[in-house]
Amino acid sequence: MLLAVLEDALFAGLAAAAFAILFNVPRRTLGPCIVTGAVGHALRYALVHAMGLGLVPATLVAAIVIGAFAQLFGRLLRVPWTVFAITGAIPVVPGALAFQTMIGALRVAGATAGTADLDGTLTVALRTGLVLGAIGVGIGLPTLIARRAKETDLAS
Repeated sequence: MLLAVLEDALFAGLAAAAFAILFNVPRRTLGPCIVTGAVGHALRYALVHAMGLGLVPATLVAAIVIGAFAQLFGRLLRVPWTVFAITGAIPVVPGALAFQTMIGALRVAGATAGTADLDGTLTVALRTGLVLGAIGVGIGLPTLIARRAKETDLAS
C-alpha cells in the first residue's frame, strides 16, 4: 500500500508541477507547489483506498491539508497563498467524474435517453459537485482560521 501511495504522490506532484509551470509561478515556489499537490492527493488516495473513507470526505480532508500547506508556504515564502492552493488542488479535481457527467448530459439530451440515463447522470453530477464543494470548503477553512488568528493577534 505504501508503494501505491508514493506512486500516487509522484504523479500528483508532476501534475501540480505542470500546472505551476503553466501558471508561470516563481521558480522558488515550484518545490512547495509540488509538495502541496503530492501530499494532498496522496492523502486522499490513502484515505479512500487504505482507510475506506468515501471520496467526498477524503477530498475534504485532503483539501484542508492543501489549504494549510498553502497558508504555511505563503507565509514562509512571502507570496500569495493562492499560488500553492491552486496548484495543489488541481490534482484532486474530479476530472473523470466531470467527464462522465458531461457524457451523461449529452446522452440525456439525445432522443433515445431513458430514465436510467437520467438517474445515472444526476448521480454522477451530484457526486462531482460534492467533491468540488469539498475542495472549496476544505481550502477555505485554513484560510478563515488563519485570518481569524491574524485578526486576534492584531486586536491584542
